[in-house]
Amino acid sequence: GKDERFMDSQDQEIKTIRGRTITLELSDADVERIWNKAGSVNLTVSKLLENFIGDLVWGTYTNGSDERMYANEWFERCGFGMFSHKTFLGYLLEYGCIKESIGLWEDIKDIKEELEYAKVHPAEYDADEIKGLKEDLIDWQSSLDETFGEYKESAKNEEVGTLDEEMETVIEWYEGMKQMKNSNTTLYKKDEDELENDMER
Repeated sequence: GKDERFMDSQDQEIKTIRGRTITLELSDADVERIWNKAGSVNLTVSKLLENFIGDLVWGTYTNGSDERMYANEWFERCGFGMFSHKTFLGYLLEYGCIKESIGLWEDIKDIKEELEYAKVHPAEYDADEIKGLKEDLIDWQSSLDETFGEYKESAKNEEVGTLDEEMETVIEWYEGMKQMKNSNTTLYKKDEDELENDMER
């Protein structure tokens, strides 16, 4: 049932819990204030922030539905999204197509490199292989261009970078997250597998 799936998912998340290093820019006074705030309830600053993050993102552990509601209300009231420039990264996250777009971007890069290699080593490829590579490139580029076009339409009153510029920001964000997760696997391997599974459903 639904509860069993949730428990299985939580168990998988719990197995990945370990120390993470995130740099915060704080004044000496704010360091003392947050130490005092945490210490007043016999918590370390790390534990206090872990609890807040859990409530903010509906995390592996949370303090309850009210706490999640108020943490999200705080986030919304701060107006981070309301007053910030709408980036392609934000658009992809909002519409749940971040992994697919990164996968397409990587596939496009790989196939362009292979086509360049084929120019230098033509004897290693027959005409059908080259044709197939070019067709895949057109399909993948068209799909990513369509998503980027929809983003530009949604942000038509704002200054938008090129696809390359916006994807550079997306990749930088994604690499930062993967580094934080201390993954030793190929950058997109797990997500590519997940994408294949999603497409098969």
